[in-house]
Amino acid sequence: ENAVHNIYKYLSMNNLRIDILINNAGFGDLGYFHESDTNIIKNMIKVNIVALTELTRILLPSTPIIFNINS
Repeated sequence: ENAVHNIYKYLSMNNLRIDILINNAGFGDLGYFHESDTNIIKNMIKVNIVALTELTRILLPSTPIIFNINS
């Protein structure tokens, strides 16, 4: 969350804008879900969902094109 706000703050302070946002970050885990480490699951949610949502929400008013790529 702080990283997203730092990006927005940097852009604002330097009068910069993003013309195209491509959300392509993410990671997964292999194995049985019931054997997965809870911290890995929480980190996946943080990167794959929360970061994407926050970045898109903050930049949407000024970014005309947004691509979300996932697998």
